[in-house]
Amino acid sequence: RFSLMPASIAKVVDVRTSTIEQRLEAMQKFYDAGYEVHVNLSPVILYDGWQHDYRTLLRNMDSMISDDFKDQLINHSNVLFFSFFNLLSISVNV
Repeated sequence: RFSLMPASIAKVVDVRTSTIEQRLEAMQKFYDAGYEVHVNLSPVILYDGWQHDYRTLLRNMDSMISDDFKDQLINHSNVLFFSFFNLLSISVNV
């Protein structure tokens, strides 16, 4: 299970951890190795611009992981995760 949040927030509340890009790369490697990977978008902190930052995060995620991995996330993830995509008006390219 990997936790993701916008990089601007991660720098403040998730110090001394891998960057978001490094986490996305690691997630793909775990998936490629045959593991079922789960993602938490947490914590969700509301601030001016939070929706833009989460859109950016999810678009980066969409561009950095394989279509097969996206399919696994869609088929095995909590409905709330994809409700979040809808809230931000983001479509997943699978």
